[in-house]
Amino acid sequence: MRKLFGMGLAVAVLTAGPAMAADIGVVGLKLIILDKLAAASKAKMVFVTKDVAVTKGTGTDASTISAQLDISGTTGPGSFVMPAGSNWLVNKSTVAKYVNKPAPSGGAVKVSVVKPTKLVKVVGKSLGDTPVNISAPPAGSVLVVHSITNGAENNRHCTNFNGCVHKIIAGGGNFKLICKGNSTAATCPASPSGAFID
Repeated sequence: MRKLFGMGLAVAVLTAGPAMAADIGVVGLKLIILDKLAAASKAKMVFVTKDVAVTKGTGTDASTISAQLDISGTTGPGSFVMPAGSNWLVNKSTVAKYVNKPAPSGGAVKVSVVKPTKLVKVVGKSLGDTPVNISAPPAGSVLVVHSITNGAENNRHCTNFNGCVHKIIAGGGNFKLICKGNSTAATCPASPSGAFID
């Protein structure tokens, strides 16, 4: 999946050939990132959105689903990748579930759940496959883009968190970013080539 960073102001729906690509603004419930690498060699990320607009597409083949969570607006943007493969345990009309128990070995994400019309939850056990940098407070809003490819369908859920709380913890050199209850639905950014599917 492509890495997607930037900010926008409206929701767009795009089509390219037989594949459908929907950009969907959602309201995020929380984004929490913990960087205790200096103190304890540990890091964690939790993202949750509960929104009726959540979708995973209509596909139900667990072998053809993949996802990625991109975070930008921080000191350094990061990505959490959930590639297609055996870690996708379930893909049915009501839920898709990704599990990688040994994370961060084998990928940053430990578990991800997508329930159409209900929620997206992603839990990472590191700062990302491309590590997010939270060593300084965000200069503005933090944009989260959850992209999911399910067979020929591609959907992106996008939210802006505003007024996130940044903390220096564990004696310094360790950090926590807390974004809760302060989000707005966001326009998904353009892909690098100017179209979602290319």
